[in-house]
Amino acid sequence: MKNILLFLGTILVISCQNKPVDETSKLIAETNRFIDSMEIARMSDSIMKASLRNALFDTAGLYLAPVKVLSAKLVSREYSNRKDIRLSWQNVSNKKIDAIKFKWYGLDAFNEPADMGTASIVEGFGGGFTDRSISPGKKDAGTWEIMSGNGKKVVLAWPYEVAFADGTKWKIGQRLAP
Repeated sequence: MKNILLFLGTILVISCQNKPVDETSKLIAETNRFIDSMEIARMSDSIMKASLRNALFDTAGLYLAPVKVLSAKLVSREYSNRKDIRLSWQNVSNKKIDAIKFKWYGLDAFNEPADMGTASIVEGFGGGFTDRSISPGKKDAGTWEIMSGNGKKVVLAWPYEVAFADGTKWKIGQRLAP
């Protein structure tokens, strides 16, 4: 941003030399409008990213989930400096589960959002699913190839949708039917 402003200032000074006051005033006004529009675009981008991040981090009702994530960690890939994510979970409901959708959030060594999957829209977030059945009370685990180049730790992993063998579904924020 500083480089752009410096560049615009230099152009403004050069173009204002030997110009009538009217043209110089117009050029200054146009430059100011351009700078203002850049600032508005930067601010709206920042607000949009924050809103999307908050929406992705919505874990309200997670305590009602039929699946409990027991552990979430980044694991090294063989013959690579990239990392994958490994989750373990338990079916804490009284129904057989056919599929689970997960989300996760991770940080890099600087405690900044890490690359947590190729399909991630917002830095730090990723997700995956499993369609392996799991009976009530049983535990399972899985590894997703996210190929993170800078991930250091998983801060949180949670289920956001579960499909049961009886055809019903649970989504985050919903109470589980008895």
